[in-house]
Amino acid sequence: MKKKSNPRLQVNNADEYAEIMSNLNLSKPELMDSNIRSNIKLGAS
Repeated sequence: MKKKSNPRLQVNNADEYAEIMSNLNLSKPELMDSNIRSNIKLGAS
């Protein structure tokens, strides 16, 4: 159901999806770097 209602998922391949997402010009998530470091630490345990 979600695929049908989400215009970003109405693509034929991964390249089309990547192009759409790149053109949105979204800002980088504020906590991305610290969350990635935390996930890496947890995965290494």
